[in-house]
Parts: sequence; C-alpha cells; structure tokens
Amino acid sequence: MINQEAQDGYNETAVRAVNDAIAESYASTQRPKVWSEVGAACEAELARYCRRFAEHKSYIRFLDVGCGYGADLLAMQHVIRSEKSHSCSFVGHGIDLSPEMLKRAQINDGLTFENANFLNWNCPSEKWDIVWCNMVLMHVPPYGVPAAIERLASFMASDGLLGVGVKSIEGQGGLEIGLVEENPPHGAINVPRTQTYFFEHALRKSFSHAGFQWLSCLTVPSRGNYNYTWYFLSRSMNEK
Repeated sequence: MINQEAQDGYNETAVRAVNDAIAESYASTQRPKVWSEVGAACEAELARYCRRFAEHKSYIRFLDVGCGYGADLLAMQHVIRSEKSHSCSFVGHGIDLSPEMLKRAQINDGLTFENANFLNWNCPSEKWDIVWCNMVLMHVPPYGVPAAIERLASFMASDGLLGVGVKSIEGQGGLEIGLVEENPPHGAINVPRTQTYFFEHALRKSFSHAGFQWLSCLTVPSRGNYNYTWYFLSRSMNEK
C-alpha cells in the first residue's frame, strides 16, 4: 500500500538516477575509503544487536531497506555464520530502487534482493527481526519523514529492531526535522542530489512520537558540513 504522505515529494526517478550513477562508480572500484572508515563503526554496533538476537532465536530475518550492492547484508550474514556458540541461521533480503546497484549485489544462500521502493513495497506477511535503513531517509522530504518512519515500523516484528542511518547537522530544529540541501554533481556522480540533513534532536522526537525507544546512537563526523548518525530503536526491547 502506498504511504501517500511520505510518497508525495519523494522523487523516485531522481533517487534512482543518483544511485545508478554511484553504482557505475563502483564498477571498477571497491566501496569508497570514506565508507570503509565510517561504515566500520556502525557495522560493529549493528553486529552487536545481531549477535544478541542470535542468542535466543533459531534464525534471524534481516531486511535491508536501500541495500545498495548488499555490503551490509553480507557483513551481517558473516557475523552470524561465524558465531560458534549458537546454531542461528540468517535470512536476509534487500530492496533498492537502483537496478544498477542490484546488479552488483552478491546473491548467495540465505540472501535475496528485489528492485522496489520501500514506500509502496508489498511487504511479505511475515515480519522482520531487524530492519536496517542506512542513508535512505535523506532522500525523503522533511514533511514525509514521520510517515516514512511508520512505514519502516510496519515491516518489523513486535520485538524487532530498527536501525536508521542519516546525515545529521547541529541545532535543535524547532518545528523543522531537517533541512533540504541541493548537492551539485561532482566526481563520478554526474547528477544533482537533493537530500535531507536532519537535526538530531528533532529526529529523535519523531522516533519517540512513533512509539520507539532509543537503544543507542552513534555519530561520526564527516569531511563535509554534516555528520553521519545511526539510531538503533525498538518498540519493545530494553537495552542498557
């Protein structure tokens, strides 16, 4: 079902074009070095939660919203498969707007990929233990973000975890959840990018209004005028 409030103003064609261009830049290279550095921090925290689920489940259902070429799915599958203290299996599924990204996704036992827009994706009836949405909400206009958060929540199991990565900026935000930034083409990305940079405090309030508990938060400075921030949230779990 289309979540119209989030869908309005979400330029699917533009987002697909940006990510297709990024995918083309990956054709002859590995993940950019900045993402190797920045990504290591959030992946370590995500792995901690995956291991926690594995302690009491026979399998983990992991949904990656905006999966790109599947790097995070592969990393978390490796985390679970390398654990010797349990027999938990990993069922991973990734959805992404970019066909070019998905061409580079590695399909193996336990992982599947699908070309879809999460705002109108026909989600299976069985829910997901972990929903991971890394650097996707920045493509949603500020007024559509609360509805997009509810859409992500609809994919989760009742005891599930939501992990969200965004570009964040300093400030309280007032009535605004974030600012829209127009980024011109540069380097291998030959198309303009319109992105939402989030006020961290305001985004936390939106998660709270949607019934989420904040479990942990991680912020890593970037080389630009924003930070990378990841939130790990649940509607039922308790974490110290």
